[in-house]
Amino acid sequence: MFRYETLHAGCNRISEAASWTKKFGLVYGAEKLIAIADPFKEIQYLIAGHTDRINCIEEFTTEKTLIISGSSDKTIRLWEKDEENDSFIIIQTINLDATPESLNINGDLIIAGCSNSECVVFQWKGASEMLKEITRFHTGELIPMNLETIKFKDGIVLVVGGSNKRINVYGSDSTSIHFELKAVLTGHLDWVRCLAVRQTSESMATMVSGSQDRYMRLWKISLWEEKDEATSDEFSETLLSNKPIRFTLNGVEYKIVFDALLMGHEDWIMNVQWHPTEEIILSSSSDSSLMVWEPDAATGIWVPNGRMGEIASSHGSTTATGSAGGFWGGFWSPDGNAVACWGRTGGWRLWKKSGSGWEQLPSVSGHTKPVKSVAWDPQGQFFFTVSLDQTTRLYASYEQDNTWREMARPQIHGYDLTTVQCLPSRIGFISCADEKVTRVFEFPKTIARLLRRLCGTQIFEEKLPEAANVPLLGLSNKATTATETGTVNADEVQTPLIEVIDSLQHPPFEEHLQRLLLFPEIEKIYGHGYEVYACDVSHKGDYIATSCKSQSPEHAIIRLYDTNVWKQQQMLSGHSLTVTTIKFSHDDKYLLSAGRDRLVCIHQFSDVESKYIPYVVIKAHSRIIWDAAWAPKEMGYLFATASRDKMVKLWQVLDDKKIKDVVALQFADAVTALDIAPFFHDDHLLMAVGTESGKTYVWKCPKDDLTKWTPLRLPDTMSPKESINKIAWRPVYDKKGSYSLLLAGEDTSIRMLRVQLN
Repeated sequence: MFRYETLHAGCNRISEAASWTKKFGLVYGAEKLIAIADPFKEIQYLIAGHTDRINCIEEFTTEKTLIISGSSDKTIRLWEKDEENDSFIIIQTINLDATPESLNINGDLIIAGCSNSECVVFQWKGASEMLKEITRFHTGELIPMNLETIKFKDGIVLVVGGSNKRINVYGSDSTSIHFELKAVLTGHLDWVRCLAVRQTSESMATMVSGSQDRYMRLWKISLWEEKDEATSDEFSETLLSNKPIRFTLNGVEYKIVFDALLMGHEDWIMNVQWHPTEEIILSSSSDSSLMVWEPDAATGIWVPNGRMGEIASSHGSTTATGSAGGFWGGFWSPDGNAVACWGRTGGWRLWKKSGSGWEQLPSVSGHTKPVKSVAWDPQGQFFFTVSLDQTTRLYASYEQDNTWREMARPQIHGYDLTTVQCLPSRIGFISCADEKVTRVFEFPKTIARLLRRLCGTQIFEEKLPEAANVPLLGLSNKATTATETGTVNADEVQTPLIEVIDSLQHPPFEEHLQRLLLFPEIEKIYGHGYEVYACDVSHKGDYIATSCKSQSPEHAIIRLYDTNVWKQQQMLSGHSLTVTTIKFSHDDKYLLSAGRDRLVCIHQFSDVESKYIPYVVIKAHSRIIWDAAWAPKEMGYLFATASRDKMVKLWQVLDDKKIKDVVALQFADAVTALDIAPFFHDDHLLMAVGTESGKTYVWKCPKDDLTKWTPLRLPDTMSPKESINKIAWRPVYDKKGSYSLLLAGEDTSIRMLRVQLN
């Protein structure tokens, strides 16, 4: 009945919040959701369960393969794939005293590092199929942001790095697990963000640590030998001291020796990882680069053998100057033939080994904060989304593999974006944000050509500008000429923007989206005294209607603008508080508005006066009205309203300034979004409804009897667990009985649902 056609969500800005697993592919935290994705293609599952942001996630293999996640809701949860229902279920929830910041798994041992400086050690009990806490210990002032365990023949070593420049080394017997502090490693000058261990035998291992001081240090852990006694103390107090640090494990003496200092990154090192099979290190940094390090065959000196990403100096600010840019983490694929990383915008970057070099490939992306609105192109070939992460994104179906990909990021703003509408001419869109201005954008020719090339979308581009960028001292996207340069890297030859975009034969990479695929802003619309809240465009495209946040009738007005001259034509009154939704009827005869004052106002277009005049006002609901939608034109002037009073009501506009109350549908939760399909299914009306708890319904009703509504509900395993902010039917369909429905979620996700009604 229902299946997901496409899912999009960005990764959390925490370096432990993702993992590239053997069984499931890329697994990462998307705010409170767990996303499971094929990094080469798309997200396959979004799993809801946690009630706060996900901080750490790992694959855990026992008799079966599980996912273990830690969240700011102070829980650790174990998830198992339910093959029968093609979903994931929670098999255990562990409540902790503080937020889990890091996880480490070694065999049947799982160790969680918490924000209260505690490490909690669990063991998997196969018989009961549960994790059982066996011990916990305090790490002093250090918040454990990264943990690594090594199982030697004489016991277990646990290395802890975090909010401190020291690395703590703990040890325990294998039989009765009880960790004691054995050694402290010094040398780093700032927090130790990341650790990675490569074990070479039962008594030898190499560890790499990465720090906010921009350096990586290699440490060798091995058995103590007699000749170590005679090591010179000459450098014992310096940062480059290689004096062995001695500790005992179950009565046997071991040593840790500082082996090498790796320098090359220009900013905080966020993650380090050993290659799955070879002696190679991958490091990711806030300087927006990934580096591959190998020991030189002749000298054994570690040298960078590959660098991917960007040159930090080419885009200015770094972590040190307050930017949260750069890469938050990076991984090897389980087979070691690819690497992936993610950054501030939540989107993934992917490189595959190609001969002696690396070839970049497109990967998954999505918003990192609640998605507030979505808008379909009138022909259903692409859609726009806006979010509180201050970006507007354009998605379209990539013809080569039939997946929906982010094809452009038309607007990167300084305000939280709230509403978007596509222009009927298909050459652009309008967007509203938490500011007093409504902005109008137009397709540049470069992106129109990109969509034609990759998605088969035809947009009339004759009069469009060539491309867009943000001028150095400006804030608005401006149209640019064909000669404007648009390189991604400072070390590249300066290439004209047009050539860069026209050379793309695949969906754009994250760095293209961040900088090169903007839409030029062609108009700003002023007038409102407070932040613009809602907007709509007439079907002929000649009017734009907008409203703003309001506490008084003076500001609760709708402003109408003529799109030919972009000037205000009219102010429509009738409401006393914020107007939350504005909708033009199919022939633009009526303008419907609803709001916080629980009223529905309808204005009618007068051909005599060439303007909209008040028609009727009704007190429609007992609580705020969140959304409204018109039915197809064959139904006359029929519309639906959705409210916090848990009701959806249908109304018919009659000729004598009357409104007929047709039917009321009751729900278990506040209704936040609704849309009526612009087509019929077997002479039935289709209405999609989204609620505050994330439950999603498709109601159908014979068009000749509007009292017989029957609901289909999206299964709980598929439904978002947070409010649906916007719901929109795709205006076209491929075959009867198979329709697409777009959901914008408070949980940061964009979901396209395939509704099968045959």
